[in-house]
Amino acid sequence: MEYQYKFSIIIAVYNVEDYLSECIDSVLNQSLNFKENVQLILVDDGSNDNSLNIAKDYQEKYPENIILLSQSNQGQSTARNYGLKYAKGKYVNFLDSDDYISTNTLEVVYDFFENHFNEVDVVAIPMTLFERVNLPHRLNDKFKTTRVIDLEIEPNMPQLSSSSAFIKYDSIKDYEFSTKLVNLEDALVINKIFLDKKRYGVVNDAEYFYRQRLNGSSTVDMMKENKKYFTNRLKNFYIELADYCNKKEGNIPKFIQYLFAYDLQWLLKLDTLEVFDNDEELDEFWNVLNKVLTYINMDCITDNKYIDEHVLPFFVYLKNNRDITTVKSENSLIVKSGNYNIEDFSEVVLWLDIVEYRKGCINFSGNIDLSFENKNMKVKVICESNGEVKEYDAKYVEYNNPKRQTLKYLGINWKYNYNFDINISVSLNDKLSFKIEYDDGQNQFTSIPHISFRESCGLSTSSAYFVKDSKIILFKNNQFNVLPYSFKSMLRYEISNIKRINYDKEPYYRIAIFTHIIYFLLYLFMKNKRIWLYSDRPDFADDNAKALFEYSCDIDDGVKKYFIVNKDSPSYNQMKKINKNIVAFGSFKHEILYLFAEKVISSYVNENFINPFHYFTPSLYSGLITSYRYFLQHGVTKDDVSEFIKKYDKNLSLIDCVSDMERESFLAEGYNFDSHVIQALGFCRFDNLTSNDTKKQILFAPTWRLELTNEEKFLQSQYYQTLKSFLNSEKLGNLLESSGYNLVFKPHPELNDYINLLEVPENVKISKNESYQELFRDSSILITDYSSVYFDFAYLKKPVIYYQKDDDYHYKEGYFKYEVHGFGSVIKSEDKLIVEIQEIIDRNCQMDEKYIKRVDIFFKYTDKNNCKRVYEWILNDS
Repeated sequence: MEYQYKFSIIIAVYNVEDYLSECIDSVLNQSLNFKENVQLILVDDGSNDNSLNIAKDYQEKYPENIILLSQSNQGQSTARNYGLKYAKGKYVNFLDSDDYISTNTLEVVYDFFENHFNEVDVVAIPMTLFERVNLPHRLNDKFKTTRVIDLEIEPNMPQLSSSSAFIKYDSIKDYEFSTKLVNLEDALVINKIFLDKKRYGVVNDAEYFYRQRLNGSSTVDMMKENKKYFTNRLKNFYIELADYCNKKEGNIPKFIQYLFAYDLQWLLKLDTLEVFDNDEELDEFWNVLNKVLTYINMDCITDNKYIDEHVLPFFVYLKNNRDITTVKSENSLIVKSGNYNIEDFSEVVLWLDIVEYRKGCINFSGNIDLSFENKNMKVKVICESNGEVKEYDAKYVEYNNPKRQTLKYLGINWKYNYNFDINISVSLNDKLSFKIEYDDGQNQFTSIPHISFRESCGLSTSSAYFVKDSKIILFKNNQFNVLPYSFKSMLRYEISNIKRINYDKEPYYRIAIFTHIIYFLLYLFMKNKRIWLYSDRPDFADDNAKALFEYSCDIDDGVKKYFIVNKDSPSYNQMKKINKNIVAFGSFKHEILYLFAEKVISSYVNENFINPFHYFTPSLYSGLITSYRYFLQHGVTKDDVSEFIKKYDKNLSLIDCVSDMERESFLAEGYNFDSHVIQALGFCRFDNLTSNDTKKQILFAPTWRLELTNEEKFLQSQYYQTLKSFLNSEKLGNLLESSGYNLVFKPHPELNDYINLLEVPENVKISKNESYQELFRDSSILITDYSSVYFDFAYLKKPVIYYQKDDDYHYKEGYFKYEVHGFGSVIKSEDKLIVEIQEIIDRNCQMDEKYIKRVDIFFKYTDKNNCKRVYEWILNDS
């Protein structure tokens, strides 16, 4: 065949109006002249956005080089097959329409092909992931040098993508991409081609940019919900390719086995098989998976550097027909599958989340995850004190966070999480270590675990001591030592820390070394100072911490009090005019104060809102920070937030509540805070609430949705549609005009970035700088969805409307039931919302008596003494 072009680039196009130009331009702007050397085939797969028009514009500009084809939506494989029929290039590529290639790609690939024409049919280039994540593809290590890979010598060099590969037209012309596969159609074709020469080329000085869209879920997430990723995929990729190999080669080559093992791990990682509707479907899946496993030799699993270390033991277990035994050796208890050690009990790691010294006691909190069932296990602390040795049993605790629950693969319990907590009274020179006991009735074993520290812990390997209450708590030789404080000892331990930090050279280690030195130099001067730090959000101060700060600043109690807020926040200058102890978040002064603070009092628990070292490898500072944290909350907790707020990574000294109902909710399983930490003292900001100057004003204050992490997700959400529709409602506009009321829209702080996308009309005022207190005072009606601002408004006994059109709130429902405990009507449609607003206006914006009674029942205190109660509780807590 005589080739008209050096390359045919085939792009399947479907709803990519935001990306298509960047993709096409990367082909047009190649160092290899486009007009002379490249054919571009665009196949529109029934797009319903502006993609087809964009493609038409390019085709009209380059009619000699660009072919534009259209078809009804049939999928990428059909589009690629359609485009391949028109290819006139010597080499073919299937560039994805939301990706792009480096400008030198075609030139260097062409040169490589021409120099190795008889050796290879395929040439691949490295892939770089961008947008949602920015990192090289995990298979990129094969591109260290430009070369020919011999798959019989280097079988573990899988290539799955045809987008980042270039293929001889003569080698692919007789193949079609399978329409039976959701993905892996690339890998099926390419690896069939590989069977001819068992070689392919890699070029390291070009680059393929693979977009991971911001609104996209991972393949693993998608697989859970789509049956096509299960049995169908196993049949139409693995079995199809295995049958092809056996027919062509008489066996399945090692490089295909490595490929199978690499790709199969993503399926094995799934925690559930709930996608199947009945036992017959489930049985078929297991039968087909077991058949696929017979195609893979054990060494292609155990020696496969691309298989995740966490899923590898489970992979071996399945390969060994789920064979698993517990073997007792002289020194350990070992879980085995065949000859493979799944887990060695003597090598168990105990992870500590909390090491805290307080009131003569040490609190340890942490977890172990292992293959032994937690019901058969105990964690104990051994305390050597004055020549006596005592053992203490740690309490087993449950958390609702998935990271602290039993790990499942394909519905099979695989790793059991043992979460523990223990508080031990200690004396000077005590030594404490951990012991794990296992007893399942048949096997008994005791092990001294290796101890490691999580980021939330008060210690780390590079910050292995802390000073508290004239004692040094030192971690050394896998045990904890309670030592008397001396400056000389502290100097010795600090030098050791600095040496370790310098040796490990973790990110920002130089900043950490500088901070350790400053801390040590200032310690004698600062150690007896009482410092409290207050904060709301870094970008704004208008919450419980500000209210408490303003109340407590005038009290002479020997405590130096500082409020932390961003220097560029409007709140900074406003507060600075009244109080000089306003400190810029992240400033050097903030860092020093944070190191020596006795108490940190905040309306939030977000680490990046509180900790100035959060972005600088915080574990390097662990032992320096010994402050207690007091959580004033920024909203009444009505939902189950135990996945977000829990003891193991939010070691709080106070959670302040407004009602006994709320307090009880925090004592439920999953949080695991000690009962004295949860107090119903009332919100400090409630003391400042007033309704003296109520105006003809309606406040609309919806909350945010955590899953809307970028603009694309926001625009595609029902949340966006609901907000935009209501704000631009003609009926709403008519109501406002006829009643003389104004509507004030107070966006959640996370919504501010997208506010222009809502096209808010002129008759709606967007509140930017007004405080919530001002808005509550001035407004006659509050409309919200799930935002806890309704508690403040209801506290003033003003009417509330819950506009909950969409069942899309991110937190699990807790004790608060809107229909039972709510302070207003729950509305599900926009039309009914307009009617409800009008009815409230008609009764002069008075709260219904039913809801007034609910307010009186819910709030524990309405005496304007919340600040006093909270301040005195924190002051007396030591």
